[in-house]
Amino acid sequence: MTLSPVNLADYDHSASMPRLGSLTRSIDGEARDVRDFDAPVNPYFPTTDLFRALGDRLEESLRRSPSANGAIAEVLGRTLGYDPDTLVLGNGASELISWINQLFVRDSFALATPSFNRWSDVVAASGKELHTYQCPESRDFALSPAEYVEFVRRSGARVALLSNPGNPTGALLQPAEVLEVMAELRDLDLVVIDEAFIDFAEESAVPSVAARVAAFPNALVLRSLGKTFGLHGLRLGYAVAHPDLVRPLAGALPAWNINSLGELLIRELSNHLPAYEQARRQVVRDRLYLEARLREIPQIRVYPSKANFVYFRLADQYPGLRFRNALLTRYGCQVRECGSLPGGGSQYFRIAARPQAETALLVGAIKRLLA
Repeated sequence: MTLSPVNLADYDHSASMPRLGSLTRSIDGEARDVRDFDAPVNPYFPTTDLFRALGDRLEESLRRSPSANGAIAEVLGRTLGYDPDTLVLGNGASELISWINQLFVRDSFALATPSFNRWSDVVAASGKELHTYQCPESRDFALSPAEYVEFVRRSGARVALLSNPGNPTGALLQPAEVLEVMAELRDLDLVVIDEAFIDFAEESAVPSVAARVAAFPNALVLRSLGKTFGLHGLRLGYAVAHPDLVRPLAGALPAWNINSLGELLIRELSNHLPAYEQARRQVVRDRLYLEARLREIPQIRVYPSKANFVYFRLADQYPGLRFRNALLTRYGCQVRECGSLPGGGSQYFRIAARPQAETALLVGAIKRLLA
């Protein structure tokens, strides 16, 4: 299948990746299917029942103003089991990242790479110093808690980020290791634990430290509802922290930063948590299937992942950008090439877990390209 002409210039004008809509609009003629292996979003949730419940109240919801942030946070706290005083909602996790940088990062910031570029971009754009610790490829990009603490100390940074699991690598620290880092760095201004993908680490349990973070006055856990619940378009994220951190963050945010449709979803969630748990577990199984199938391809090196995506390195004799473009134009598969990410490179790719039939199509396309 050939989808040409696709406007590949969209890649050149995007700091991260062009959105799927812009790519499909660039395809001339009749609409064609482009399979999205870039956005690591839960494909099984919301369920049909939840969409029906949202649809039944859509007009009512859109015709009224949403509740204030604190009132919606109270509902979410009851649903997820958090004290509402330790919870604040954002218009996507990105809004919270911007305000965390503005309120708590005075002059320098430490993070481990490879890393999601939103954190590094917002720090650099505000003129603050960025200290990066490169996780070693020889250890499959796994982070050593002791080495990272030592790095933060040497750097002099007063704010440190720990992404768990790592994005784009999927490398995971166990809760005891994360708590060790938090305890060792409890004198810093802030330690952020980004758990955007933690729900997809294991089938058996979610290894989050969010329920314990409020015991650390300088620590904050960041979560993404858009990624976990499969609704990027609603822009929903939240932070869990000690009330002394939540209050200034909530005070800086617009009081009505969550739209009425996002509020409706949060109010409906408590009725659909068992269905979400089934969806979450299926995503984990899909990631295991994706990882196993990618390991069949000798031209790539696959790194262990505990997220809803898999990170791999393409052999040097196959140029990464050409590989990415060919997957899109010849097979209609959009993948995440990681050259724009801190600590990444154009030979590295992050592939989102999708239903297994779609993954089989992608793996077949990769095998044909590399044959």
